[in-house]
Amino acid sequence: MREIRFAAVGLLAAGLGFGAIAQVPAKAASWHNGTPKVLRHTWRGYGKTQWYNWKFSATKIKAWNNDKSAGDYGSSEYWKNVKYKKTNGKTYKLTGFAGKTKDRFTVKVSGSTVQVWQEKRDTGLYKL
Repeated sequence: MREIRFAAVGLLAAGLGFGAIAQVPAKAASWHNGTPKVLRHTWRGYGKTQWYNWKFSATKIKAWNNDKSAGDYGSSEYWKNVKYKKTNGKTYKLTGFAGKTKDRFTVKVSGSTVQVWQEKRDTGLYKL
């Protein structure tokens, strides 16, 4: 009887040990294709020198200015192969390709406004 108890305790301990090792938490992919649904609108805001418009669609982003006094009036940038990662709350890191150049920026959503950071620039945008 005593031998059966020791064998049962040994098997139970071994089972719990292997179970603890085998239960490694699976992480979902942190980078997702496309843009977050909360951003999929056209946004407008004033940067340091001119007005900007950003249009977030499901798979790409377009940014353009509409300040006639600017030397690059009407110029636009397109990002393709966009991916995003949620960092905390409603803050997202986005990356994509503008032509052959990889670009990264951070977007923070707060109600009907967003803040966009590209490198050190900060642009406040409002939903149209």
